[in-house]
Amino acid sequence: MEEDNFGTLSKTYSSRTVFKKSSPEVQDLRYEEGEDITGGTQPTHNRYRGRRNTPYWYFLQCKANIKEGKLAEALDLFQEQMLKEERLQPEESNYTVLIGGCGRVGYILYITSLCSEMKKRGLVPTDATYTALFNACAESPWKDSGLQHALKLRKELMDKNIALNPITYRSSLKVCTLSSGLQGSCELFKEIAQKFRVVGPETFTVLFMGCIKDEELGFLQALQVWRQMRHMGVKPDVITYNLLLCAPRDCGIGDTADALHLLTHSKELAALTLSAGKEKQDRKSQQVKSFDASNVPNLLDLSVNTGKIVSLVNVNTPSDRLAVIGDLGGVLQKMKEDNVCPTIKTFTLLAAVMRAEVGSESAVRATMDAYGVQPDLTFFNTLVLKRSKTLKLQSALQLLPMMAQRGIAPNIHTFCNLARACLKEKDGLQLLEDMAICGFHPNINVYSTLINAAIKRLDDVYLTNILRDMRNRNVAPNEVVVRQLEFAAQYPLNFDKVSIRSDKTNNGGW
Repeated sequence: MEEDNFGTLSKTYSSRTVFKKSSPEVQDLRYEEGEDITGGTQPTHNRYRGRRNTPYWYFLQCKANIKEGKLAEALDLFQEQMLKEERLQPEESNYTVLIGGCGRVGYILYITSLCSEMKKRGLVPTDATYTALFNACAESPWKDSGLQHALKLRKELMDKNIALNPITYRSSLKVCTLSSGLQGSCELFKEIAQKFRVVGPETFTVLFMGCIKDEELGFLQALQVWRQMRHMGVKPDVITYNLLLCAPRDCGIGDTADALHLLTHSKELAALTLSAGKEKQDRKSQQVKSFDASNVPNLLDLSVNTGKIVSLVNVNTPSDRLAVIGDLGGVLQKMKEDNVCPTIKTFTLLAAVMRAEVGSESAVRATMDAYGVQPDLTFFNTLVLKRSKTLKLQSALQLLPMMAQRGIAPNIHTFCNLARACLKEKDGLQLLEDMAICGFHPNINVYSTLINAAIKRLDDVYLTNILRDMRNRNVAPNEVVVRQLEFAAQYPLNFDKVSIRSDKTNNGGW
């Protein structure tokens, strides 16, 4: 597999006299984001009754395997059975579906090999092939490498005057956004908007994905993208709203003076390049009237009052950031205006960013009932985590009967979340016993959480008993636990620094 071959899909096709391919539009509908193209009917081995199967049959089989997360099986089916055993001549679609599957897990080097094979066989790549290639670059865990491959592919396409359709353009935008952030993708976004005039919510979905990668400024960037979208007359969908709600959960707003200036004075996405120097000092030198987050107008509205100079303050926590976009009621009202129905994911995100109060949780659950949305395990785990973060174990435990009433059983994540509130030795040991009763083997994450609780309370007895239980269950420490123990060996002063090491040595290690 030679990386130099990446992107060099086609130089000449004179050696090939016949080939089959569907239209680029149909192909892109098949391959974008793993959409099912089988019409809901899974292919079966009895569909083709001839002497051997056809390339199209293998395409359907590989597609079905990839959809089920069985990429290795799909690759083996193609390489071993189709090519080696039946010696079939593959078509473009056989390679494209595998490139798409590999792309979603970032297997760039394997894609390079597939592209080389495709070229040697004289197969013509379609827009769907290019879409899959850009998606592969976007999903690569090595972002710099993925971006370089994408730039190389994009240059090749431009040199050959190969026009990209909107779906392929979005895939290339996804590479830039996920690799270099929102500011690095503004120019490409402008190019897409100018070329295709009408931009749908799918393009903005890619931009929101880039926003939430920036922990410092992501919330501000998401608000800017939102306002740009509304100025262009694009209506959000439920995916857009869900990504928007990820921003207050995961990201900050940066300098509040800069944030307010951008949100109230700029309609251009390119204005995300934060101003500095004299302009910033001039704004801060003006008289400022400060409002708490709860008193700020809903920043999802385009008609923010700019008649007064307002400074955003106390926008430090997820619940504060949710407040400036209308809180639960404001967000749901916006969704109603856009004819967007919230999903369980929407309510889970809302529950994650709302204030850790029983009243807030009750409001979310009541609203879910009104929409006919049933809570799932992830939703309850979110509530358990929020209550555990307040260090109120009994409050978190009260959610378990609610789960049981709905037929929802806890999983390992539930217990790991509960462990955060186990500040006392008896609570931590009881949690481990409860896990065993429920058929769960405590993992290193649960132990690490309990160890952290014991260290915070400077309780060496609690810590020693957790470590002993950990050893008895044959759970090996990881790097995090080692660092925790190194810290615990220093504080408090009367802590026996040798006890853990000697206990470990005398009992044959972990």
